[in-house]
Amino acid sequence: MSVLSSVIRIQRSGLPRACVAGLFLLFLLAGCDTQEAQNAFVDEANALPAGVTVILDDSFGGAICREDADDWRIAPVYNGVVFVDRPPAPNPVSGALVTITLRVLQFDRIRNGELVLRAFGAANTLLELDTILDASAPGEHIFQFSPSLLSVNGIHRLFIFDSFGELVSYGDLFVVAQPAPNCSAAITMIGG
Repeated sequence: MSVLSSVIRIQRSGLPRACVAGLFLLFLLAGCDTQEAQNAFVDEANALPAGVTVILDDSFGGAICREDADDWRIAPVYNGVVFVDRPPAPNPVSGALVTITLRVLQFDRIRNGELVLRAFGAANTLLELDTILDASAPGEHIFQFSPSLLSVNGIHRLFIFDSFGELVSYGDLFVVAQPAPNCSAAITMIGG
């Protein structure tokens, strides 16, 4: 329900105009807080990566070795709508396909039902790594891509956007030449 329709419904309830005006202001302030929080989230996403969530390849047990608290948080505008169920795996990655699993919790809350995974490529251009075309229904949805799209070894920030370019989540992927056989080797590879 939109803010305007809520205000109209309240106004029709017979409340004095001052009360209706106060409620309208309250709705507007709540929207401003969400937008400010979203802007702060976008600023954090554009900061330099400080860590990596380390997950082994399934052939090495698929263990989560270390979590980065900054990675894969959900943007304020999508809080309670979607969450990242499993961050990029494997991470660090050599040649295997990378899989990111997310879960949509509410019907028709993803704009146009589309989510796009992007990262900056070698020419510092934003590349599209994968797209989920129908994320309008609750359930599990999967991004999958080849790390060769990123073209260079090292840390890469990945971004999930809706179809209007609003940031949904972000996190980091570390591309390496050789796969990590265990957690300690993986953490050593990324400098941890």
